[in-house]
Amino acid sequence: MLFRLTKIVVCSLAISICVGLPITSASDKLLLDKIIATVNQEIILYSDLETICKEYYPEIEVVDESKKIKLLRELVVGKMLLSKAISDDRKIPEAYLEGECNARIASLIQQFGSEEKLLQVMGKSKSIYHFRKWLKKQLKEQYLIMVASRHLTDDVVATPAEVKAYFNALPPDNLPYYPTSGEVYELVVYPKAVKPTEQEVKLAEIELNKIRAQIVSGTLKFEAAVQQYAEDKKIAVQANLITHNQQGEPLTGIRIPFKSLHPDVYFVIEHLSVGEVSQPQKYIDTSGRSAWRLYYLKQKVEAHPINLIQDYEQIHDHLLEQKKKAVFDKWMQRAKSEFIISFAPEYRAVEQLL
Repeated sequence: MLFRLTKIVVCSLAISICVGLPITSASDKLLLDKIIATVNQEIILYSDLETICKEYYPEIEVVDESKKIKLLRELVVGKMLLSKAISDDRKIPEAYLEGECNARIASLIQQFGSEEKLLQVMGKSKSIYHFRKWLKKQLKEQYLIMVASRHLTDDVVATPAEVKAYFNALPPDNLPYYPTSGEVYELVVYPKAVKPTEQEVKLAEIELNKIRAQIVSGTLKFEAAVQQYAEDKKIAVQANLITHNQQGEPLTGIRIPFKSLHPDVYFVIEHLSVGEVSQPQKYIDTSGRSAWRLYYLKQKVEAHPINLIQDYEQIHDHLLEQKKKAVFDKWMQRAKSEFIISFAPEYRAVEQLL
């Protein structure tokens, strides 16, 4: 739950500052600006909820109310944490805030091609000054929410003795069966052009095939591919550990159950042996950019009854998350009476989830 909350907060910011496109037509602006929940002085707009719905369910045109209610609950918890950070007088280092803001703006200008195009697409303000002011507010809120969340659980630990006791308490004749899992990376090659031509996208494919050939021949290690192309002016190379399930939710640890992977990933890596890389595939990322990618299977563990030798990290993380959740839930029950929380009539069902 804590990891899910962090993801929602971060995704809300990422979608706001990296997409910034209107969610509905101009005739719906009054609805978009409607306040649907408040926590003390903090507000949540209908548009905030719609943005998160589109991030979590991009293929669903109309998200059903039960899903909206659950996502709104997480947004409310985020505002509770923000209110806690404010009441605790938590501060964000000014140098950190300025650095993050400058980096985000530089990245966005590169993505959209110019400062003017950025402002046009974002539709957030009439000048870079106002956009910077808005962005700093978003970054500050994100930082404070994360600080407040970590402060609640930073002291929670799961010792080796507790992990062993937790495992030994499981019924020996009915141990959970840990599915086939592993450590999977993706290597992505993007054209650096903001609006690449077909030829530039083709170049990304050619370069990725070159990288793959070097990895297969043993002349290039997977981990070194990014560094090799760090100064390239035509393409950008990224290597990422797959850490999310097919619903886009983050998972703990680096060994991911293969059954949790997105089908696009699972059907590629299920036939790979450890150390092998897949054939390149063309794909469109979440921001609409054309790219080419391949997958690298670094580790694979076959399905087996869970045990302390192979699965200590997973058992430890599960126990730790349980302990953190207990601490967080205890704070939530106390905090509900300390904050002034209200909902629009159509969203009062969220009260039952807090």
